[in-house]
Amino acid sequence: ENQELALNSLDNGSAQRRVRPEMARSRQARVDLIIRLIKLVVMRKSRGVKIPRREASPADMTRAALVRAALKLFGRQGFDGTSTKQIAQAAGIAEGLIFHYFPTKEQLLTAMLETRHSYRGELRELLDSAAGRPAAEVLHQVATESLARFRREAEITLVMFSTAQTNPKVGAALRTLIAEEGVAGLSAYLRTRIEARELRADLAVESSALMFFSSLVIFFFLHHALPDKDWNERAAAFVSDLLTTWLEGART
Repeated sequence: ENQELALNSLDNGSAQRRVRPEMARSRQARVDLIIRLIKLVVMRKSRGVKIPRREASPADMTRAALVRAALKLFGRQGFDGTSTKQIAQAAGIAEGLIFHYFPTKEQLLTAMLETRHSYRGELRELLDSAAGRPAAEVLHQVATESLARFRREAEITLVMFSTAQTNPKVGAALRTLIAEEGVAGLSAYLRTRIEARELRADLAVESSALMFFSSLVIFFFLHHALPDKDWNERAAAFVSDLLTTWLEGART
């Protein structure tokens, strides 16, 4: 009986030794599959292949419809000349429902800026990646890309700036955007160039950043209606002149 138990024990041990490699191979196969999936995602992103996103919810689609309708009406009739009833009708929803998503028209305008205007996020990314780069290079990129965005998103840009002249709440929101995202971000970068002794130690940083952005806004308002060819030529010449003038006064 003892011999039989010993044999059974040996048999079980052999079976366990056979099972363990099979389990290890199974685990390794799962790991390999996960690695291949990760590589596939990275490869698709690097090639510009879009990864499918989750489907928008009915609430997301309603919000988007309201933003699109408001953008079109604000551009045509002005912010103050557009009623919530008109926005709701253009979006195909009941007027009362609009307040569930946007309690005020100002909040709707803010949502337009956040969802339909890329300026805020792209400017932040540009300035965040500017550390260590020379001022001439960074300022040229800021000016060129800002004018390109203003031009590309002219409708919402014109609505925002024109409405800010007559609506205090919109004006305050726009000042916050320019001050916090534009002037503050550029000022922080300029301070690093002062520390690197590229720019004058006594440079009035905030005022210089504000004048830089103001020049871009003024150029856009004066020339936004130009045909593409004329716009591109004038914008390139303006950016070159702006940088030459700005840097002559700011460098050590």
